[in-house]
Amino acid sequence: MAPVFIKRYGKNSDVGKYTELYEFIIDQTNDDVVISYDGENKNYSPAYMNFSTGVFNYGDWGNVFFMKNTRPCIVLNEGGVYKYLDKNNFYNDIYGNDCESIVKGSEGHSTMIEFPKIYWKVEHIQDNVDKVLISDGKADEDFECYANKNVYGEEINKFYVSAFESINLNSRIVSCADSSYYLIGTKSDSTFGGLEKADKGLSTKGDNSDRIWTMLKCCDKAIIDFLIILISKSIDCQASFGNGNVSGFSSTATGKGAVRAGTMVNDGMFMGYNDIRGKGVKVFGIENYWGNIEKCVRCFAFDRKNIYIKMIEGESTKDSYMGAGETDYDYKFNENDIEGLLYNKIMMIKKMHVGVFGFFPKEVANTSNNLYFKDSIYFTNANPTEYNRYGIKTTGGYNYGTNMNGINYFRNSLKENTTFNYNFFMSLKPRASVVNV
Repeated sequence: MAPVFIKRYGKNSDVGKYTELYEFIIDQTNDDVVISYDGENKNYSPAYMNFSTGVFNYGDWGNVFFMKNTRPCIVLNEGGVYKYLDKNNFYNDIYGNDCESIVKGSEGHSTMIEFPKIYWKVEHIQDNVDKVLISDGKADEDFECYANKNVYGEEINKFYVSAFESINLNSRIVSCADSSYYLIGTKSDSTFGGLEKADKGLSTKGDNSDRIWTMLKCCDKAIIDFLIILISKSIDCQASFGNGNVSGFSSTATGKGAVRAGTMVNDGMFMGYNDIRGKGVKVFGIENYWGNIEKCVRCFAFDRKNIYIKMIEGESTKDSYMGAGETDYDYKFNENDIEGLLYNKIMMIKKMHVGVFGFFPKEVANTSNNLYFKDSIYFTNANPTEYNRYGIKTTGGYNYGTNMNGINYFRNSLKENTTFNYNFFMSLKPRASVVNV
């Protein structure tokens, strides 16, 4: 089914101006979370990975705006696009020219995924039932394009997320497909002095004074998560897209058992496997969006027992450790608000708070039951100041809790830790003068 294009225009304003609007409902009334479609996409067929044929089936989602206009590219340090890449083979540009050496980092540039301008909002229908709406325009006053705002308050037409997990390439943090390099966090590396310096040092050429480069932000992760749920019509992303490398991780082994960057560079924009060890997963062109190694998220901060979320980071926090805190936040939660929480235990998440920020645990259970959100949580009682992390945890022999909702929290202070076992995707939000051309 082709997307429905509807011309709607507000008067003297961008409010009400959009052509595509998609909706899904998250129903947590019962133990098994149910996703249903609504609105103009009510009868759409979901997308899924066919593990038998190795082919991704786009369902009715192949021609929607966020699918057509999301594309791989190589970007310069200031945020301008250097080359657009072939969606099926990132080693070629869109004209068929060989770009393998550049994608592998020979020129020090990063391979990124360019997303278009995406607006979203969340409507609370009733207790444990919420609707997520996603559009290519500001359909009403409550829609916002959170990921398309840079720290200077400029609205930008595109935002960028790294195609690969971060690599230390000659003392620069980059997104490249050179598998001869270990991922940051999988080998002892004191170059960046822990996560704080790593985040502040992000850029292709080392100059990040304008802070257009950061770790993946909460707003980036929220919309990517929502898009994944939307197109698959499921909260179980592993069943829909592939398990990812979620078994065999070792915090003490060199390389940590992680799949290195670039192993899926020829596999198009989506690829996944039933395997749980040694095979990655790829969604929207991003390798190992879940699994492989735990990833940190900026603007989603822990400060002792409080959790602070900032949706649009501004100049007030751009030079801060985590991009959010007790003096600058949009949403605040407290550990004591999580029903059933026990410290120092991996627990299943039964119910979530759902908002424009994505998800936050509402109720948890000490069980390995495969119902609920198919994701896990781990809080210590050490009360540190820390980033939110997600992606994989196998402590205690459990392999659940590895899906993209990413509510895997490990509360160890990493601010001065030079051998951290965590990685991150890069986020790029250029100045408007660079990207709005």
